[in-house]
Amino acid sequence: MARAADVDLTHLPYKGGPAALQDLLAGQVAAMVSVLSNVLPHAQSGRLRVLVVSAPQRNTLLPATPTAREVGFAAFEGEEWFGVLAPISTPNEAIEAWNVAIHKALAVESVIAVLRSQAFQPAPSTPQDLRALVQRDLERWRHLVKEANFKPAD
Repeated sequence: MARAADVDLTHLPYKGGPAALQDLLAGQVAAMVSVLSNVLPHAQSGRLRVLVVSAPQRNTLLPATPTAREVGFAAFEGEEWFGVLAPISTPNEAIEAWNVAIHKALAVESVIAVLRSQAFQPAPSTPQDLRALVQRDLERWRHLVKEANFKPAD
């Protein structure tokens, strides 16, 4: 995003989101990039303002907050996702059974309500769809890491 806007940002390494969020709320840092589930309670209470969401569409919990694409940062678009993974040797029958069980759980209204209250958008898919998503993200982020010349911290 900084490159697209042609601005300099200083990366401050933290050992996790909670420490960074504490410094943001205390005014020690001016901004941060975080998953919505970590900052949503503070946004809803008015303690901080979410400037953009990186998802392709606006989040229903923050409908007035524009997407990165809407404000001109299409390259910043990306979503946090969760998947159930298993060792490569796991039989296909077991994977299919887990997928059916996950679909059933994600169709229960109380489960959906809890997930949405925590800023998660349930989106069950197939093992093949998850595999394709992982591959797309690996390629996308591999390219961006290489282009930006990111190096692991010592």
